[in-house]
Parts: sequence; C-alpha cells; structure tokens
Amino acid sequence: MADPKVDASALARLGEGTNTAPHDILGFHDGVVRAFRPGAASMSVVPKTGDPIAMEARDPDGLFEAEAPGAADGYRLRARYKGANTEGFTYEDPYRFWLTLGDVDLHLLGEGRHRRLWKVLGAHVRTHQEVAGTSFAVWAPN
Repeated sequence: MADPKVDASALARLGEGTNTAPHDILGFHDGVVRAFRPGAASMSVVPKTGDPIAMEARDPDGLFEAEAPGAADGYRLRARYKGANTEGFTYEDPYRFWLTLGDVDLHLLGEGRHRRLWKVLGAHVRTHQEVAGTSFAVWAPN
C-alpha cells in the first residue's frame, strides 16, 4: 500500500525524529490513515462507525498505515504491544486534529506583532473537533 506521494526521506526522518512536518504524513490523508508508534506489534484504525481496520506495518521503525476512507468523519487508533494485554489501548490520534493556530495568528507571530499571545500559545483546555482535552501550541521559528 506504499503511497508514492509520500517522500521516502520524509518517512526516514520520522524514525530519526528529525521530520519538521509530521502532520504532512501522519493522520488522515486522501483516504489513508498513517500512524507512527515505535514498538507496537500491531495497530488498528477505529472509525466512529464500523469495524476496526487493521493497519499494515510500513517499516520496522513503527510506521503503520491503512486505507480507511470512512475515517474522514473521525477515528481513534488502537495499539497492541507484545506481552501486553490482548486488547491493546485505544487513543485519539493527535495528527487527526486540525492546527489550533490560524493563518492570521501565524502571520502576526512571524511579524512579531501578535498582541494576544496568551490566547493562542501555551496550554488551553478546550473541546476541539468534538474531543475534550488540552491543546498546546508553541512558536519556534528556528
């Protein structure tokens, strides 16, 4: 199922921890869900409706993917590890969420003119895309 649109060097940088744009690869893209979970024995996409979809291991570093067009409406991921409970654990995929900083915020940050940084940076308890939790944003231009 390897997607020729995903650059092999970008995938390698995921495993090295040097990829600067993981949202471009991980999460839901064009009907495919990708997740990076080093050490996982298996992964599944758990869509809002329907049965879990087994993910294929794309490489030994822990990249998994599955065709899951129904996941566009929302999904969770289930990871299983050798020697752990057989059910594994189910969690929200952080890469399925849209960014919390908007274009105007990014523009103003880039110019050094944002006057309400406390509203957009740091940790904020919120409900985002129907999921309650804490979002966290930092500005690290270099």
